[in-house]
Amino acid sequence: SIDVDGDSNDGTARDWRVPNPVFVNPYGLHASEVDDKLVRHPFAQHRLQPLAEDSLQEDVIRARQEGLQQIQSDIQGIHQLYQELNWHVGQQQNYIDSIESTMRHASDRTAQALEQVRVARLHQRRRNTRTCVCLLGVALIIILACLSVNYFLSRH
Repeated sequence: SIDVDGDSNDGTARDWRVPNPVFVNPYGLHASEVDDKLVRHPFAQHRLQPLAEDSLQEDVIRARQEGLQQIQSDIQGIHQLYQELNWHVGQQQNYIDSIESTMRHASDRTAQALEQVRVARLHQRRRNTRTCVCLLGVALIIILACLSVNYFLSRH
């Protein structure tokens, strides 16, 4: 009996013939589709090696293309993330500008309020001084009136 890899079980001469004819499709053949014993056969290896190399090159090219497509998809995803980040930064800038404007407005209002408090304090001091002067004047008038009534009463 002769085995496909050329080893005979009884030690007789080797026969390098392929037991069953195989149709080889150079466009769709993959190394995994070829019968394992046929690939190990020296004659078949010589004939199938270019096909296996072509298939391997096609697999490498396909893997590179898939890798490039994946990289392109990842880059588009990153680009989308940067666009969204830019939008969020723009929105935050609007909020920051609004907060800054509100703080500036509040600062201006606080300065105006402080000035109004100073003016009110000045007016209050003047009013208190006037009130004290008026009260002293009234008290002086009352005292003088009492003294004059007392002077006129003591004379009569």
